[in-house]
Amino acid sequence: MSTPQWLFEPFRLDPVNACLWRGTESVALPPKAFDVLHYLVMHPNRLVTKDELLDAVWPATAISDAVVRVAIGALRRALDDTAQTPRYIATVARRGYRFLAAVTVVDPPEPAGTEGPPQPTVPSAPQPPAVPPALAVLGPQDGVETRRCVVCQHLQSRTARFCVVCGAPGVATCPACGQVVPLLATFCPACGQRLGTATDTPRVPAVEPQPVSIQARAPQVSTPVALAVPHHTSRTTLEGERKQMTVLFADITDSLALIRNLDPEAAQQFLDPAVHRMMDAVHRYEGTVNQMLGDGIMALFGAPIAYEDHALRACYAALAMQATLRAYAEEVHRTHGVALHIRVGLNSGEVVVRTMPYALQMEYSAVGQTTHLAARMEQVATPGTIVLTAATARLVEGLVRIKALGPVPVKGLVEPLDVYELLGASALQGRFLAAVARGLTRFVGREAALDSVRQALERARAGHGQVVAVVGEAGMGKSRLVYECLHALDMQGWLVLESAALSYTQATPYFPVVTLLKRYFRIEDGETPQTIQATITAQVRGLDAILQETVPALLALLDALPDDDPFRQLDPAQRRSRILDALKRLLVRASQTQPVVLVVEDLHWLDTETQTWLDRLVDSLPAVPLLLLVNYRPEYQHSWSSKTYYTHLRLDPLPPASTTALVQEFLGDDASLAPLVPLLIAHTEGNPFFLEESLRTLVETQALIGTAGGVSSGAGPTDDPGACHRAGRPGGPYRPLAA
Repeated sequence: MSTPQWLFEPFRLDPVNACLWRGTESVALPPKAFDVLHYLVMHPNRLVTKDELLDAVWPATAISDAVVRVAIGALRRALDDTAQTPRYIATVARRGYRFLAAVTVVDPPEPAGTEGPPQPTVPSAPQPPAVPPALAVLGPQDGVETRRCVVCQHLQSRTARFCVVCGAPGVATCPACGQVVPLLATFCPACGQRLGTATDTPRVPAVEPQPVSIQARAPQVSTPVALAVPHHTSRTTLEGERKQMTVLFADITDSLALIRNLDPEAAQQFLDPAVHRMMDAVHRYEGTVNQMLGDGIMALFGAPIAYEDHALRACYAALAMQATLRAYAEEVHRTHGVALHIRVGLNSGEVVVRTMPYALQMEYSAVGQTTHLAARMEQVATPGTIVLTAATARLVEGLVRIKALGPVPVKGLVEPLDVYELLGASALQGRFLAAVARGLTRFVGREAALDSVRQALERARAGHGQVVAVVGEAGMGKSRLVYECLHALDMQGWLVLESAALSYTQATPYFPVVTLLKRYFRIEDGETPQTIQATITAQVRGLDAILQETVPALLALLDALPDDDPFRQLDPAQRRSRILDALKRLLVRASQTQPVVLVVEDLHWLDTETQTWLDRLVDSLPAVPLLLLVNYRPEYQHSWSSKTYYTHLRLDPLPPASTTALVQEFLGDDASLAPLVPLLIAHTEGNPFFLEESLRTLVETQALIGTAGGVSSGAGPTDDPGACHRAGRPGGPYRPLAA
């Protein structure tokens, strides 16, 4: 008997050949996405829970719900489906998915020469949830050289280009130096070793996986697919390495009292949703959940992937945990009559990173006082609060709202420790804005760049649009130059719109654009969709009635589009085209009413959709009174350099004269500090941000006493080169996010 196939117009699913057909054309799908689709069409028009999918498609594999969402997203793109107006796969909020299309089971097409067309049959009624047998996975043959997938650790042939279990691309590890290289590379890019000539490290014997039932599945220590490859491929360089990071501990307060009268399965169903929400908040800000503690988690920010803003990401993740658990806590209180709260502790500092042998999904752990203090902060926190140390508080100063709790006794420490409660995010986004709130030093050494922007501004005022790109390494003063341009130059009569990409929003389409639109239309956070609809419709009509047709696209970006708007019925390509066109038309028309300065900072963190919008905007600038002022680090690439209206401003380290003037302005005329000047200049190498942070650190550690312009020697020796180096070294314990 031939194996049946499933028809849902215009697609045909062929499970034997693992292929999805649209007519006579094959539709490419990742292996696991195909398995998800196969399971959904076998159970049409009924709720398929996430747990059910995980056990059916990823048996005995520790992953999170985020992996399911990635697979569903791939299916929707392949089927030209959307979450807002689904034709095939509908999301049932907080529960799972439902396959909507009518499914017909047919026999596979007969070979040439057979008689009769495929005979459709009516699919049987949906059966109770049942996990189909896992698809057979071909393993390597005997005698064939093998390797393990860097994501799922499945054993397979070394010649395989993609993993047969999870579809991850293959990579190889240089046996000489441990560098991770593309699988097809011949030589190692780090040491020049010809790959395959050195002795391989001993292989870990394969472990036979055991089946896991739906009821037994618990939150596992896991990483989303988008983060799994960089996490695993950094293993060889992490072992024993010292890293600057922020450690987060979170758990459910008094969980034993909450579940003491519950059956074990009921207790699991009670606690798991809370733990899943904690893990999702960590993954949202690209942290690593390296331990699942039953009723809580331990997470790392800054390893295995290094982030210069690791403390800020950890704070945002902690706040996201509290926010996402409020709705679940209300449901628990309504159904069980108990109060559910979590407490979170944070600490930042230096740790030693180690790997955990044979851990299939997350191999990293952090050892040192930093980790222990983070755990102590969790114990200090009262239910529903987030507590952090002074080390973390300093790294996020100005970017979050905190309240000092005073010195608190901490087990294991002789002296009480200053701790703080995290209350929420501040209105400031970006390290430079926090520096502005504290007060800026004198602007030196960038006068030529400022003059170039002034000239571009005059050309744009005359109707010849301009692009000015400020380029420099971290800390060179890119944001400071933009700030000075907006405050020192004559901006009277200009409409100034500012936005920026953030390090943790690269996977969020149009994030800088949404910020820009909110500022242009003066939309505050928390406004209802109805209010946003009225505001945008009125302002667009007031600008130009012809632009009325752009309103649906703008509302879609701001997540305020009515459910019955025809814009939702467009296919994804049409919606994208309408959005890009609406953004360009809005800015061009606004510039015809009033010349516009559009500032977009930190393009090195830009998402692809915003990049496409900028490319289209730049192409339309020559006859538009608009100045596009951007900044980015040297690794960012674009296609604008050949434009005649493009100006490239590279910021190099400050010259010695400017650096000396900056140091002397801060130190004042105290002769005893004269030996410190050359030390600071040498160790910060003309980087203005590192220089300012070094001086600030010396004051905060009381090596210097006083305020800017009038400091003197303090408790520490100011002529100690090591102290100066520790204060200003890149990656040092007090180095915040560079501008």
